[in-house]
Amino acid sequence: AFCVGGGFGAFYGAQLADSAGRLPTVHATNIAFTLSGILSFLAPSAPIMILARILAGLGAGASTAVTPLFIRETAPSAAVAGPAGVAFQIVINLGIVAAALLGGGSAGWRTVLGMTAAVAV
Repeated sequence: AFCVGGGFGAFYGAQLADSAGRLPTVHATNIAFTLSGILSFLAPSAPIMILARILAGLGAGASTAVTPLFIRETAPSAAVAGPAGVAFQIVINLGIVAAALLGGGSAGWRTVLGMTAAVAV
Protein backbone atom coordinates (compact mmCIF):
# COMPACT_ATOMS: atom_id res chain seq x y z
CA ALA A 1 0.00 0.00 0.00
CA PHE A 2 2.88 2.35 0.80
CA CYS A 3 4.51 1.75 -2.59
CA VAL A 4 1.24 2.37 -4.44
CA GLY A 5 0.76 5.65 -2.63
CA GLY A 6 4.41 6.55 -3.23
CA GLY A 7 4.10 6.11 -6.97
CA PHE A 8 1.01 8.26 -7.18
CA GLY A 9 2.50 10.82 -4.80
CA ALA A 10 5.68 11.20 -6.85
CA PHE A 11 3.76 11.52 -10.11
CA TYR A 12 1.03 13.87 -8.97
CA GLY A 13 3.09 15.72 -6.34
CA ALA A 14 5.20 17.41 -9.00
CA GLN A 15 2.07 18.44 -10.89
CA LEU A 16 0.52 19.80 -7.69
CA ALA A 17 3.72 21.73 -6.96
CA ASP A 18 3.54 23.33 -10.40
CA SER A 19 -0.09 24.36 -9.97
CA ALA A 20 -0.36 25.14 -6.23
CA GLY A 21 3.25 26.08 -5.51
CA ARG A 22 6.16 24.34 -3.84
CA LEU A 23 5.63 25.46 -0.26
CA PRO A 24 1.89 24.61 -0.10
CA THR A 25 2.70 21.18 -1.52
CA VAL A 26 5.43 20.63 1.08
CA HIS A 27 2.88 21.57 3.75
CA ALA A 28 0.39 19.10 2.24
CA THR A 29 2.97 16.31 2.47
CA ASN A 30 3.47 17.13 6.16
CA ILE A 31 -0.28 16.90 6.71
CA ALA A 32 -0.33 13.53 4.92
CA PHE A 33 2.52 12.25 7.12
CA THR A 34 0.84 13.50 10.30
CA LEU A 35 -2.54 11.96 9.46
CA SER A 36 -0.97 8.69 8.35
CA GLY A 37 1.01 8.42 11.59
CA ILE A 38 -2.07 9.01 13.71
CA LEU A 39 -4.15 6.58 11.64
CA SER A 40 -1.40 3.94 11.73
CA PHE A 41 -1.08 4.20 15.49
CA LEU A 42 -4.83 4.06 16.13
CA ALA A 43 -5.95 1.78 13.26
CA PRO A 44 -8.70 -0.50 14.54
CA SER A 45 -8.78 -2.64 11.39
CA ALA A 46 -6.75 -3.69 8.37
CA PRO A 47 -8.61 -1.41 5.90
CA ILE A 48 -7.82 1.65 8.03
CA MET A 49 -4.17 0.57 8.23
CA ILE A 50 -4.06 0.16 4.45
CA LEU A 51 -5.55 3.63 4.04
CA ALA A 52 -2.95 5.02 6.44
CA ARG A 53 -0.10 3.36 4.54
CA ILE A 54 -1.40 4.68 1.19
CA LEU A 55 -1.57 8.15 2.72
CA ALA A 56 2.00 7.79 4.03
CA GLY A 57 3.11 6.70 0.57
CA LEU A 58 1.42 9.70 -1.04
CA GLY A 59 3.25 12.01 1.35
CA ALA A 60 6.60 10.27 0.88
CA GLY A 61 6.34 10.17 -2.90
CA ALA A 62 5.28 13.79 -3.18
CA SER A 63 7.93 15.00 -0.75
CA THR A 64 10.75 13.23 -2.61
CA ALA A 65 9.59 14.92 -5.81
CA VAL A 66 8.84 18.38 -4.42
CA THR A 67 11.35 19.02 -1.62
CA PRO A 68 14.43 19.02 -3.90
CA LEU A 69 12.64 21.54 -6.14
CA PHE A 70 11.83 23.68 -3.14
CA ILE A 71 15.41 23.50 -1.86
CA ARG A 72 16.83 24.48 -5.26
CA GLU A 73 14.43 27.39 -5.71
CA THR A 74 14.91 28.83 -2.23
CA ALA A 75 18.67 28.38 -1.92
CA PRO A 76 20.57 31.64 -2.30
CA SER A 77 23.10 30.08 -4.68
CA ALA A 78 24.08 26.84 -6.36
CA ALA A 79 26.87 26.52 -3.81
CA VAL A 80 24.22 26.21 -1.10
CA ALA A 81 21.62 24.26 -3.12
CA GLY A 82 23.92 21.32 -3.85
CA PRO A 83 24.93 20.57 -0.25
CA ALA A 84 21.35 21.19 0.93
CA GLY A 85 20.06 18.65 -1.59
CA VAL A 86 22.66 16.14 -0.45
CA ALA A 87 21.72 16.77 3.19
CA PHE A 88 18.07 16.09 2.31
CA GLN A 89 18.99 12.70 0.82
CA ILE A 90 21.24 11.80 3.77
CA VAL A 91 18.48 12.63 6.27
CA ILE A 92 16.00 10.46 4.34
CA ASN A 93 18.41 7.53 4.49
CA LEU A 94 19.14 8.07 8.18
CA GLY A 95 15.39 8.02 8.79
CA ILE A 96 15.08 4.71 6.96
CA VAL A 97 17.88 3.23 9.07
CA ALA A 98 16.34 4.57 12.29
CA ALA A 99 12.93 3.12 11.40
CA ALA A 100 14.51 -0.26 10.65
CA LEU A 101 16.39 -0.25 13.95
CA LEU A 102 13.34 0.81 15.96
CA GLY A 103 11.09 -1.65 14.14
CA GLY A 104 13.32 -4.52 15.23
CA GLY A 105 13.28 -3.42 18.86
CA SER A 106 10.70 -3.56 21.58
CA ALA A 107 8.88 -0.35 20.59
CA GLY A 108 6.24 -2.24 18.61
CA TRP A 109 5.09 -1.60 15.08
CA ARG A 110 2.26 0.76 16.07
CA THR A 111 4.68 3.02 17.91
CA VAL A 112 7.16 3.05 15.02
CA LEU A 113 4.47 3.88 12.47
CA GLY A 114 2.91 6.44 14.78
CA MET A 115 6.24 8.22 15.15
CA THR A 116 5.83 9.53 11.60
CA ALA A 117 3.30 12.00 12.97
CA ALA A 118 5.85 13.38 15.42
CA VAL A 119 8.52 13.67 12.74
CA ALA A 120 6.15 15.50 10.38
CA VAL A 121 5.32 18.12 13.00
